Amino acid sequence: AIKEKSPRWCVMENVAALASDKFAKQFNAWQALLQANGYSNFAKRINAKDYVPQNRERLYMVSIKDCDTAYYFPTQSAHVKSLRDIYEKQVPLKYYVDYDFCVDDLEPILLGWSRPKTGNDVKRYAVQLANCVTANKHNNTQNYVLEVAQYRLRKLTERECFRLMGVCDSDIDKIIKAVNRTQCNKMAGNSIVVDVLAAIFEQLFYPNKKQYQQLEIF
Repeated sequence: AIKEKSPRWCVMENVAALASDKFAKQFNAWQALLQANGYSNFAKRINAKDYVPQNRERLYMVSIKDCDTAYYFPTQSAHVKSLRDIYEKQVPLKYYVDYDFCVDDLEPILLGWSRPKTGNDVKRYAVQLANCVTANKHNNTQNYVLEVAQYRLRKLTERECFRLMGVCDSDIDKIIKAVNRTQCNKMAGNSIVVDVLAAIFEQLFYPNKKQYQQLEIF
């Protein structure tokens, strides 16, 4: 497709491990293929927590055809959303689970976890950032919300998962109408955080020359 279509810009997003020694051969081969077709590559690890309340580190690479200027990756957003912006006020009973947990607070609390190799829960604890929304966890059970006022524990809703990915409510409404709950969670887990991608595009088309060029992954 690269050879046939020869787009001016290419943007890649993948797990951060792609830049590790384990996958260096494949990643370098992909970069070499692009370079052989006239592209300059700029790569950087970016954590979505600088844009949304989710700990989600991913590797991004911007490739520019016949590039004559450097690409500068965006820095942290000046307006980072909070978990308060994510929570729904009215949640159906099907999202609630039985769990003994009691704290003295008035705000909903997001709970993370620690797990042993056996796969059983060891401990849940309050976190300031959501664990990474993924496609391979059933109903995104790596994140739980404790509604302190009622002392009830629940899973994240599809809307909350998509909000953690930066998707606007109007688009979430369209997705929920067309896709079932399981597929919604998988779709959210396989998505790219909208705020991060928008910042990359903004920097691509309206570059800030004061930022440093990212030449290496590490």
